[in-house]
Amino acid sequence: MVVNRAVNRAMVFTMIKNDVYKLLCEGFTQSKIASLLHISRVYVSKITNKLIKENYVFCVNPKGNPKLYKPTDKPLPLCKPSVNHFSGGLNTLPTGVCRVHNIAMSYLLFNGSKIPIKWDKEWTIRNARLFQLRQVFDVGMVTIRLVVSKNKPDRIIIWMPERYLSNEQLDDHIRILESYCQKVANWFMKTYHCQLGLPEPYSKMHFAFPEDPDFVHIAKKTNISKGDHTWVDDSDGHAEWETDDIRLAKIKIDMPNRVLQLENTVEKLAGSVEKLVKIFDTPSRPDNFRDVV
Repeated sequence: MVVNRAVNRAMVFTMIKNDVYKLLCEGFTQSKIASLLHISRVYVSKITNKLIKENYVFCVNPKGNPKLYKPTDKPLPLCKPSVNHFSGGLNTLPTGVCRVHNIAMSYLLFNGSKIPIKWDKEWTIRNARLFQLRQVFDVGMVTIRLVVSKNKPDRIIIWMPERYLSNEQLDDHIRILESYCQKVANWFMKTYHCQLGLPEPYSKMHFAFPEDPDFVHIAKKTNISKGDHTWVDDSDGHAEWETDDIRLAKIKIDMPNRVLQLENTVEKLAGSVEKLVKIFDTPSRPDNFRDVV
């Protein structure tokens, strides 16, 4: 019995370790992982430190708060499908998170910069000259581009690394992502002694969700992988369903709650219909017929 309990504990730890690893790689914070898996924050920290020590993940922003992690080149052997150690069924990891990429903000540049900028790259396209600089921050590699046109004011474009947002954060995604970009804009103004205007979205952001790899493969093979504002893709090694429409992203991320609400509504309607059927099957209507209806 003692041996069996020890084996069970080891299996449970391995499954939790797998879940923590996957969620860390998907951009969840340790606090969020603890909440999703219903385990303590200390336990998540212990597993995270073990994953770091074993060289499975690394912290991309050691001085950041919250800290974010990425997988190393060393793959963690995952159990697929794993057994849910809380409900006893197949483990379906939380999907209430959205990977946002193609994050770019545009800023008016007033009166140029007082300190010369050492651009990494320079080129001309149509009637505009473009200058590009790549800089590493605690969130990853950021691309900064200056666009100089004859008949338009100079603009600075900032492309940010991908960011993960929860269901609640999607409702306020513009403010959150503007603030995300603003940190780099502030660095740019301070470093080169210049003034930037207010941020404006430069291009449509892409909202991505994990998808079944087999579904993506079939969709691409049968040429049904793209819709008007949706598509499926596995070009970066991860099978995903993507959209550039925030409304569709909100529907996708909130799908479990929407299905649950629909089931509750249908259940109530079925109960009301059943009562009405019983009433109309009765030879004489009861005195409280109007109240029942």
